[in-house]
Amino acid sequence: DVGANTGVFSEILAKHFKSVVALDHDAGAVDAMYRRLRDAADSRIVPLVLDVADPSPDRGWRGKERRSLLHRANPDLATWLAVIHHICLAGEVPIGGFLDLVAETSPHSIVEFVGPDDPMSRRLMATRKVPRRDYSRESFLAAAEQRFTIVGSTAVSATRDLFHLRRG
Repeated sequence: DVGANTGVFSEILAKHFKSVVALDHDAGAVDAMYRRLRDAADSRIVPLVLDVADPSPDRGWRGKERRSLLHRANPDLATWLAVIHHICLAGEVPIGGFLDLVAETSPHSIVEFVGPDDPMSRRLMATRKVPRRDYSRESFLAAAEQRFTIVGSTAVSATRDLFHLRRG
């Protein structure tokens, strides 16, 4: 669960999977999740602080003793809810680069596309000197279709859509 925040969706996923790794770069949100899970004695969810836009590298002798999390992980499903706009707009990563990461992570992914007219996207773009004209639902779909089979999609709101993507 990439961008897990306080783990609301991680808890839903844990009802359907043996274990869930909940990743977020916000240490405060991850700490709140950890404390709640600890108090509930719920060990199905592993909360970790990680910025997927700048993950810890391989470490140790010749970088081979401790592999980065993205090299160790091999989940059946990865969820990327309300993450793309942070990586692509705030992090200035092209949509194709984001989707390459999604494809490298798991054979099945759920990606929430947050459109450019979404209030959070507008806030992230407000300080940009040059607008991102390449960030659109159409460019997301074109890039996704090059990398995945789009198994299904559903509108969450007027500015957000969920996509089930299958690699290959």
